[in-house]
Order: sequence, then C-alpha cells, then structure tokens
Amino acid sequence: MEKRYVLFVLLSAVILFGYLSIASLFAPPEVEVAEQPFDDQSPLDVPADGGESSKSRSEASDDSDATTGTDDASTTAETAPEVRADRAESERWTTLGTGAGEPIPMLVTFTNRGAAVERIELTARAPNGNLRFRDVFAEDGYLGHLALRETQRGVEIGVVGDGTPAALAKGTDDASLRGLQAGDVITDFNGTEVDSSVQFNQLLQLTKPGDEVTITVSRPSAAATENGADNGPDNSAGEDADEPSDTPEVSPRILKFAVVLGEHPLEIIAPEVESDATQLVTDPASLMMTIAKLGEAQGKLVSFDDETRRRWKALDEVVWEMHPLEAPLIGVEFRYRLTSDDLKSVGLSGSWQIVKRYSLATIPQPESDGQEEMPYHLQLDIALKNLGEQPQRIAFRLAGPNGLPTEGWWYQNKIHPQMMASAGARDVIWESLGEGHRLLGGPKIYSNARENQEDDKPIVTSIASTTDPEDRRTISNVGVDTQYFVVSLIPGTLGDRQPMLVDELVAYPVAGVLEIPKAKIRAANVSFAIVSPTYTVAPNEEVKQSFVVFAGPKDPDVLAAYDLSESIEYGWGIFELFARPLMAILHIFYRITHNYGLAIIMLTVLVRACMTPVSRKAAKSAAKMQELAPELKKISEKYKDDLVKQRQAQQELYRKHNFNPFGSCLLMFFQLPVFIGLYRCLSIDLELRQAPLIPGIRWASNLAAPDMLFRWDTFMPEFIAGEGTGWLGPYFNILPVVTICLFLAQQKMFTPPPTDDQQKAQQQMMTFMMIFMGVLFFRVPSGLCVYFIVSSIWGIAERKLLPKPTPGGQAEPAPAKKGWLATLLDKAAENGSASTSTAEQRKKRQQKRR
Repeated sequence: MEKRYVLFVLLSAVILFGYLSIASLFAPPEVEVAEQPFDDQSPLDVPADGGESSKSRSEASDDSDATTGTDDASTTAETAPEVRADRAESERWTTLGTGAGEPIPMLVTFTNRGAAVERIELTARAPNGNLRFRDVFAEDGYLGHLALRETQRGVEIGVVGDGTPAALAKGTDDASLRGLQAGDVITDFNGTEVDSSVQFNQLLQLTKPGDEVTITVSRPSAAATENGADNGPDNSAGEDADEPSDTPEVSPRILKFAVVLGEHPLEIIAPEVESDATQLVTDPASLMMTIAKLGEAQGKLVSFDDETRRRWKALDEVVWEMHPLEAPLIGVEFRYRLTSDDLKSVGLSGSWQIVKRYSLATIPQPESDGQEEMPYHLQLDIALKNLGEQPQRIAFRLAGPNGLPTEGWWYQNKIHPQMMASAGARDVIWESLGEGHRLLGGPKIYSNARENQEDDKPIVTSIASTTDPEDRRTISNVGVDTQYFVVSLIPGTLGDRQPMLVDELVAYPVAGVLEIPKAKIRAANVSFAIVSPTYTVAPNEEVKQSFVVFAGPKDPDVLAAYDLSESIEYGWGIFELFARPLMAILHIFYRITHNYGLAIIMLTVLVRACMTPVSRKAAKSAAKMQELAPELKKISEKYKDDLVKQRQAQQELYRKHNFNPFGSCLLMFFQLPVFIGLYRCLSIDLELRQAPLIPGIRWASNLAAPDMLFRWDTFMPEFIAGEGTGWLGPYFNILPVVTICLFLAQQKMFTPPPTDDQQKAQQQMMTFMMIFMGVLFFRVPSGLCVYFIVSSIWGIAERKLLPKPTPGGQAEPAPAKKGWLATLLDKAAENGSASTSTAEQRKKRQQKRR
C-alpha cells in the first residue's frame, strides 16, 4: 500500500497547488466597477499612453528653464493658461529620519513637487546591528538615495540622508571632511570618470556590501567650508544650482571621499519605472494631493475634470514651499497658495492657503523584554484655509502610496480571503464601518481598468461612492498590502482615531493600462485615491484632516498597536487553524536555537515523534503488504477474468491476516494539516523572511523563499526560467531536487514489486507524478523543503528499523481478533474456572483434615 500512500500525497499536493493556480486565473468580480467616479476624471491624471508622466521628475526638470523663485507661490492670470508655468521652478528634496535606525526606524525622502513622499526606507536595526528588514534581492553595495541629476560636470547630488554611507563618508586628503552633501557633483567613482546617473548606478552594481570605494566630487566653494551635510528640510540642491549669482565666481573644490558601502534597507515606498512593448512609464510619488471640487458656498461648484485641469495649476504637479517644523517636532511643512488669479482661470473668485505637514515620531524607551513596537508611521496633517471674503466650498483628493516592494512576486502565493478570488503581489485593503475588513486583488484592479478603457470609462474600480450608505463610506483605514509589508492611511491621530466619511474611494493601476504579459499582471503597481466630502469654509477659517500613515512590517505586535491586525491574511479558516500554533512552536524553538532552519528541523522531529505510533502502524501495514504480495499475485492470476471474485478473494486474504489495506495512509491524514499550516506559516510569518538556513552564506538566506542556488534565466528558455512566465522561475533551486530524489528513493525502497501489468502501470504513473510534483514544488519556500527532507529521512530510518518482511509465500495467518463481547465472555469463563478450581481445592483440604 506504499504506492497508495505516495499517490495520496501527490494528489493532495496537486489539488492544493492546482486550486491556487486556477483561483488566480478565474477569479470572479469582487466589487462593483465604477460608472463615473471622480466626475469622469482618473486619479492623478496618469495618461495611459505615458504622456508627460512617462518622464522621470529629473528628466522633466532638465527639460525646463530653471529659475530662482522657489518660494513664490503666486502667479499671474496671464501665466495660468500656459499650463503650469511654475514647472520651471526648482524641484528640491529633503529627508526625515536616519539610516542608522535610531532614534527613528525609517528614512523618508520628500519632494516639494506635489509635496509628496518619494521614498521610505525601513532602517530599523537588530540587536547585532544588522538591518531588520533588508532588500533580500539586492546584492550590490548601498550608498544611499541621492536624487541624482545630470550636469555638464558630472552627476549632481540632490539629497543626502542622515546616517547613510554617503553621509558617513570620510575625506581622504582632509580628515576634517565628513559626508557627501547636496549640491556636490560626482565626477569620479573608483578611478572611473562619471558622466551620467545610469553609468554611476551601473558602477555601484559592481560592488558588494562592505566594500570601500573612492568618490571624487566637485563642491561649490561657498559650501566647501561646511564639514558636514545639512540633512534638514533644506538639505537639497535645487535645479538652479548652476545659475549665475551676484557673488564673484569662485572655482569649486575637488574633494575625495572614502565610503564604506552597506546593505540595502528595504524600500517600502519607491518610484518605479514600468515598461511594456511600447513605452516606459515613471510612476508618480506617493501621497500626492490636489483639489477635487472648488466653488462658492451658494453658487458655482467646479469639478476638476481633464478639461478644467488644463487651465489649472494642479497641486500634484506644482512646486510647493518647503519649511522645517520647529523643535521638538521632527517634520516638514509644505505650503501652496491659490491666488485670486488662479481661481479666475476657472471662473471663480477668492484665494486659498493649502498646507501639508509631515512629522515623525521617535522610538519609545525599550520595554522590559526588549521587543518594543517601533513607530512605523508618519503623521500627515492637511489644512485648507479660506483667504477670501466669502464662504467657499472645497473638496480634496488624496492619492495613496505606490511602489511597494514586490520581492519574489514570481514565487509568492498570497491567498485571498474569499474563495476563488485572486490576490496579487500588491493589493488594496480597507476597513469600513459597514463592511469590515476587505481586500481587492491587484489583478482584479488591472482587469477592471482594461475593461473600462475599452468602454471609454475611467480606469478605476469603485470601492465606495456617494450612492452607497454612509457606513460603507466611513473608512477606518485604507492601504496597499504586500506579502510582508503594508502602507495604510488611518484617519485621525494615534491618540484620537476618527473614521472618515468619504465621497469617493477608488483603486487603480498607477501607470495606467499598459500592455504587459498576463503572467506579470500579478505584480502591477496599484494604489487608491480618496475624495473628501465637500466642506463649506467661512472666511479666514480652515478645515483640517489628519492621517496616520503606517508604513511598516506585518508583525502581529506592531499591527496590533495600530489596530491593523486584520492586514495579516491567513486565508481560509483551516489554514489559520493550523498556521497559528505552528508559528508559536517555531518561535519557541527559535528562542532555543537562534536559527529558524534548526527550528524547522526540531518542529519536524516533534511532529514525527508525536506521530510515531501512527507511522509505525503505517510502516508495518506497508511491510505486511510486501509479505502478502506473492499471494495477491496468485489471486490476480487465478481470477484475472473475474474482478468480483478477485476482490472477494483479496478481502478474504486481508481478513485472514487481520490486514487493513488503508493503514499505510493514516500517516498522511495527520501530516497534511502540518503541511498546510507550515506552508501558510512560511507565507505570512515575517520572522522567516530573510531568516537563513546557514548564517553567513547567500544560498538559502531566506527560508520564506526558494533557496536560489544560482541564477539561470540568462541561458535557459523563457518558458522555463522567465520571471512569472516560466515554469520554474529565474533561479535554480537545489532543495526541491533533493526532496523529490528522497521521495523517489522512498518509493523505490518500500514499494512492493508489481504483481500484474496494472500495478506496474500504476507505479510508472506514480513516478511520473512524482517528477511533476517536483515541478510544482520547485518554487516553494526553502523552509518547506527542509521539512520534507527531514520528514523523508525520518521515514526511511523508521522503516529500516522495522523487522524485514517475511519472504514471499511464508506469511503466517495472524490470529483472528475477538470482538469486545467475546473478550468479556472469555474473561468470565476464566473467572468461573478459577472459582471452581478454588472450591475443589478447599474441599480436598477439608477431607484431609478429617
């Protein structure tokens, strides 16, 4: 019966993985598609054909004439119709936080174009000083994000984050020099002249963490006297850095720095350059805001559709004023003024002051166990002040985060909480008072956008609109979700959370609808946008809205502190039932061994030890089957033309030897829940991400991913090694090969020889199925392969320790087992015999005495 056991294992795995594959292909509609959201305007006006958005922000800056009036927010009526004349003003960057991890566990880069978040890096450190969350696929050295811009002299640094290797650089000729600075122009990297940002990045990709490199920069003399980079909200070089000034021209200083490169921290938000067969599209920054509706209290109300925006200074494209917050606050404030001339361009009067303020929190004092929840959040405060003389109405639109990590999307198997619905590498999640926690898969967002584009409709999926009940439009949180990380907007503050009533909430593909391969739709960059209610604001009054912007790991303790625990998707109920206790046991073993590879081995030993009685019974059953094989063969030959009599004779043989033909399958019924639970545990447990099997080596350095022995997509066909399009993926993995070899060896060692052609065909089919299962298992987490390898070795050893089967034809019938009634009668008879014997002995003793 060993072949039935193996076949059961194979079919169970095929059904599980086949269901996941089918669910991702045939997911039904999840939510209603919007008819006319946003007054026929797609969020952020990202053109589907690339358009102006297809350029990066630095390219757009280079195409314009730089000016020096960065802080002048007003323009004349004559310039307004010329489509954002202030695009010629300088774009600047600033950072908050630190690359050192303390006292703030993140490094945030802002741009004053759109007052947006351009990048968030998680820089929290483990007790040993290593990054808690590194980029698991980046193998090159990390210098820090520099917002490079090409000039005639080289590439100019736009920003330097505090605590990054660039900020810690040391002068080679002048020991007093510390750190690269915004405004420095990089001219040489390790002896190679630098003339473009692309070339500079290519040179960096040739390095490794820990390498020391030499960077030569040209520093303006006015800044050369500063020994350290200013990393406050003005630590940025504007595009007007090369403009002539009134001061006498002084030759720049040529400085050399030695930089020790580090590991790449995880970028939880970063702009992406997406491509299809026809174009490149640079995605916009995150958390951009613009005006959705504006008008008089009792009169005209303008909705900003595409036609209106062409005559309007859209707030997500213009340059804002940028000011640091006063101590002790750590933050930056962006301001923009809509003048009366601006409003005249759309037929309105009055003026507005728009303010976006970002602030950070520091790490609290460590708790007694040293596992404090770090403040993975920004505080975003929006203020809209009416500077006119009459009451006015206004509504804003706030875009969500985008560019979240898709690390390993080609092997991930995120499970949607709804049956037959498909999750992507990035999905939109939200919680409303009326519906509770919901998830909208990225593939569904993309397919809805494609359908809407064909019907000439906005490329968005409506989640909530003014036609819905208020409880459905009252949002407690909304965000973009990945396998191990999430970025969510929580209305209110941490101390005063206030669910927000919205007019619209939609999801959309950030880069529009691109012609991308079907297999890569799962990795589409998606986001959401909120439209606030229309507020009526009196003169010199303001309306405010605050958000907690959580950007952090899906750690249960951290999420609980932000009331986001439901962001962890265990999948269907049976998965959660087994995943939770297995996670707890794994963490206990990790505290003992400090290695999750050893913890998985200990878990396997524990499971197999607990199942020893069952496994021994299954092994004995399989061995007994080998003993009976010759007799079964005789029965098959004797009744080969009468299957009914053949089955009857087989059953009689089984009864004669007290043999249960399904006994060898018992083990699988107990192991299958462990397999399901461990599979889900590896898919959602953050602690297993970047947990190495063997510390110190690159191979199998992430137990939640395939072991990735080496990359082979450079010489293998696309249908085999393509990312998302290939059967096996871009890396060759050795652990699945070892797993399947052990399965085949186990089958060869313990499966009895076939007694007829039918059994021979079955065994050949099982061998083929085993190889097919190897294809299915080729991209499973390496931690799951470790479990199967240890379990198989245990099973082989257990079978070897059992007595060898009796040679063919010598199997002795086992005594028939008595039922419970017969057993009771036998015991009663024995007791009766004992009583009679005792009475006779007593009678004989009495006769002797007489």
